[in-house]
Amino acid sequence: MLQRLILLLFGFGLAAVCRIALPAEQQPVGAPSDLADLVDRLDHSDFAVRENASRRLAEAGAAGISVLAEAAQIRSPETATRAMHVLEEHLRSNDHALFDAADDVLQGLADGDRGLVAVGAADILSRHSSLREERAIAAIRQLGGTVTFDRANASQNWWGPAPIRPDVESARRSLRPTSIVLRSDWQGGTDGLKFLRRLSHCRDLKLYVVRGSGVPLPEAQKLAAALPGLDVQERGALLGINNAPSLDPTDCAVGRVIADGPAGRAGIREGDTIRQLDGVPVRGFEDLIEKLKAYDAGKKISMTVDRMNANTKVPERLTVSVELGHWDLPELTEDAQNFLQRVQEFEAASRARQDRPEQQPTPADLIPERED
Repeated sequence: MLQRLILLLFGFGLAAVCRIALPAEQQPVGAPSDLADLVDRLDHSDFAVRENASRRLAEAGAAGISVLAEAAQIRSPETATRAMHVLEEHLRSNDHALFDAADDVLQGLADGDRGLVAVGAADILSRHSSLREERAIAAIRQLGGTVTFDRANASQNWWGPAPIRPDVESARRSLRPTSIVLRSDWQGGTDGLKFLRRLSHCRDLKLYVVRGSGVPLPEAQKLAAALPGLDVQERGALLGINNAPSLDPTDCAVGRVIADGPAGRAGIREGDTIRQLDGVPVRGFEDLIEKLKAYDAGKKISMTVDRMNANTKVPERLTVSVELGHWDLPELTEDAQNFLQRVQEFEAASRARQDRPEQQPTPADLIPERED
C-alpha cells in the first residue's frame, strides 16, 4: 500500500515537473488570459512567434472564437488577418458546432464596416461556399425545413459548370435548391434564418413561410438583401396548385396541379378556374392565397370551380371537397427527376457500348433541353 502511494505521488510530481519544463509556447491553452496573450503574439516581430500563436489559437477550438472575433475587429491588420485565417481553418473542421461558430463570426465581419477586414471575410466565405451551402441545407432539414431541388440554368449552376459527359453523382451535384418551406414544425425560429443566408450562390430561390412557423414575414424578407432574386411568400395550408396566366386578373386559373396533393386528390385539374372557397368568392390567385392563410392543414373545405366541357366548349360549374395538407414538397422537382433518370439511362447505354465506342451516345442524345 505504501509503495502504491509513493508511486502515485511520484507520478503526479513528474507530470507537474514536465509541465513546468515545457516552454511557454508549448503549454496547453487554458484561461482567457492565455488566449489574450496569444492574440498579442499574432503581431510579434518574430515570424516564428506569430506562426506559433496562430497554431495554438487554432488548437484552442471553440474557446478561442470570441478572442479571434475581437482581434479581427479592433486589432492591427496583421493580427486581424491571422485571426481570420484561424477562423478559416475552423470552417474546414468536421466539428459542425465549431464550423458554425466560425461562420457566424466571419459573416459578422463581412457585414461590418472595417474595409479590408470585411473584404477578407467575404472572400473566405466565398471560397468555402459549396461546403457552407451543403451544411446549411443539412441544418435546415434538421430543423424541420424542407428543401426542393431543380435543374440549374446554364448561367446559374450551383456547384459549377455542368459536366460534358454527365454521371449520376455529378448530375445530382449540379441540381440547385429552388424552394424552401418553413412549416409549423420549424424549430429554428428567426435565428435559423442564418442558414438560409448561407445559400448566397443560389439564384431565384423561393421561400415559403407557413403560418405557425414562428418566423415573422418581415424577418424572412430581410434575407432578400443577401440572396439575389429571393421570393419570400407567406402561406397557410397547402392546396397543391400553381396559377396559370389569365387575361382577367380576377380569375383564379389553375396551372400545374401536384398529382398527389390535396387539390389533385380532390379532382381539381389544370385549366380549371376556382370561383369560390367555402362559398366565398375568390378573385384571383393572390386572393386565394390570402384566404388559405386562415386554414390549418387537415381542414376540409369546399371549392367551386368552372371546368370547360371538351365537347360543348361551355364551362361547367362543379363543387368539390378538398382536405388541405401540410407544406411537404418533394425533394426533387418533376424536371429534376426526369433529368436524373435520363442521366442514368445515358450511363447504362455507355456501359453497354464500351466495346463499341463509335456507337456510344452523346449527352445530347439522351438529355433534353430544359423546358421552361
